[in-house]
This record gives sequence, structure tokens and C-alpha cells, in this order.
Amino acid sequence: MDQIGVYKVAVVVDGVRQRIYRQGERYFVAGEPGKAYAIEVINPGNRRIEVLESVDGRDVLKDQAASLSNSGMVIGAWATWRNVGWRLNDNEVREFKFGSPEGSVAVQATGSAAGVGVIGVAVYTEKRQEPKYWVTYSGSNLAMSRGFPTLDSVGEVKSLARGADLGTGMGATVQDHVGHTTFERASGVSTVEIQYRTLGWLRDHGILSEEYPSAWPSGSTGYEKYR
Repeated sequence: MDQIGVYKVAVVVDGVRQRIYRQGERYFVAGEPGKAYAIEVINPGNRRIEVLESVDGRDVLKDQAASLSNSGMVIGAWATWRNVGWRLNDNEVREFKFGSPEGSVAVQATGSAAGVGVIGVAVYTEKRQEPKYWVTYSGSNLAMSRGFPTLDSVGEVKSLARGADLGTGMGATVQDHVGHTTFERASGVSTVEIQYRTLGWLRDHGILSEEYPSAWPSGSTGYEKYR
């Protein structure tokens, strides 16, 4: 889990928050082909925030390129948004699923894998005081979104991202109900990017080491010579 300001971000697989690795100024998380995952943002503060999420350079709430000017998800005070997929409409999403770069939503939408292999999260705080009354949906998580159509392949992949060996495609359809609200952003935005790769890639590039000691090693530990 990574903390941006007072906000926390995690990548969740099989209900477990995955370890975030750091190399220099970059963050990495391990993914496994065929596995579904979620992006979790925790708001521990007493005011609403708006969260934008980007996967492989695509907006997760609408079929469009990711941009800090797009609309996002409004999360209530002391609330958590665990987003499990690409939003289809106000009631459904398609799961985020690790797969090949060539099979990613980004490649199907643009024909290029240049932006594949990265998850982005941006957080805006609210400028105005919260109203006295508002309608809440799904644990105070409110979205402004339109339909996310099924994407057709547009041909051969033009280029691959630097070393990216995973992309994010679409998994099963999941019920996830949201509503609509208004939100005025305060100035400034907090952002974080998390690169995702396979375990093999992380090991090969020195980000994940296999040289850590094990508490339960197999074979002899050399104790016999002291008997």
C-alpha cells in the first residue's frame, strides 16, 4: 500500500493487498496473468475527495484516454473505494484482469501498447463545504460516468511499453451500483503511479530479490556438525 498525502492506495488480488516495491522514484507491484485485481483508495479524512484512476493510460470510468481533467469517483469522508473493474454503466463493471499487453483494453482501443503496464491514481480535495444532505450509494461512493462499450480489436500492436510484460483486459461482469453527485475541486492534485509486471520481470530487473532468508528452509541448516 502506498500513501499519497493522507490518502492510501493499494492493489488487491484475491482480497489481499499486494506488496508495493520501490526502485528509485518508481513503484512496482507483481501481477499474474489471468488474475483479476482491484484498485483500492482509502480516504481517512473528514471531507469528500474525488479520485481519478488510470489503467494503461485509459480512464476506468469511461471509454476515453486518461486525463486529470476527466470526471472521477467521489468518495465520502472516512470511506474506501475498492474498484474492481472498467465501468460499463451505473450498475456494472467488467473486472480488471492481468493478461498480455496485446490483449489489453488499451491496445483494443488504440492499437498501441505504448502506455501499457501502469496504474495511476489522482486525488482532488473538495473546495466547498459538504451539503447538509446528499444521497449516498455503495458506501458513499458516487460516480459520474457513461457507458463503457465493448471494444473491438483495431489490428496489430504498434509498439510495446518499455519492458511491460502485462496488460489489463476485461474479466467477468460484476454488479457495482453508483449514483451521481456534484463536486468542486480545490486547487492542486495528488498523484501516484504504480507499474505492474510479472514476478519474473521484477526479479530479472532487481526489484524483487529471491535472496531473502526463509524461516522454513528445506534441507539441512548445518546444525549437525555441532552435535
